[in-house]
Amino acid sequence: MSGGNLSTWMKRGALTAGAVLLVTLLTGWALGWYSTPRQVLEVRAAINEQIAELDKVSDGQSPFAGGPDMGKVRDSMRHLPEGMRDQVRRDLGRLMEAGETAQVNSFFLLPPDQRQAELDRRIKAEDDARKKWSADRAKGANRGSQSGAGGGPPAGGRPGDGQTAGNRGGGGAGGGGGRGGPRGGFSEEDRNNRRKSMLDNSDPEQRGRRAEYRRQMEERRQKVGGGSGRPGR
Repeated sequence: MSGGNLSTWMKRGALTAGAVLLVTLLTGWALGWYSTPRQVLEVRAAINEQIAELDKVSDGQSPFAGGPDMGKVRDSMRHLPEGMRDQVRRDLGRLMEAGETAQVNSFFLLPPDQRQAELDRRIKAEDDARKKWSADRAKGANRGSQSGAGGGPPAGGRPGDGQTAGNRGGGGAGGGGGRGGPRGGFSEEDRNNRRKSMLDNSDPEQRGRRAEYRRQMEERRQKVGGGSGRPGR
């Protein structure tokens, strides 16, 4: 094969390879390979909406009415494929961070003579949420026993999914009282890891406020006999 023919074949090969690559890229773009899936964007939108509201609480523009509504987040994640859930884990961390910041900042924005009453309100809200969680758990176990399916949370999700605005508890020391139920749908290990991450990434002043808030909350809880604020304890 002469040099001219070889050059022609090389050019044709390069053009063919380029055309195949272009078709692959266009196909991937059309199928969403290179963009964030719509389902993930919807979950992030739901999370960002809550973060915006919690930021208002942190700035004193709105009163503290409880932690993040994890029931709402779970609803938005219900049909999210397992492979996509890792894409929103960092967003869930941002939500929990915003919730704890709102909880702590809203407390210290209050005049000192109003803080004890606010602690009492939050402790009572936690206790009410814990009692509701226990009652829902007992009902679910009873229904499961009657049907032969075994015990478990009420149908439709984890404990606390059906909470309304009237019984959304304020978070306790460490932020365990989110509006999705006393445990917020997360394991103890998840919450501890998230709390450690938040502490590692917070500034010293914020860490000090959180430590002082937890101290005051636990001290007041012991005086009013509120227990640990966690289900089953």
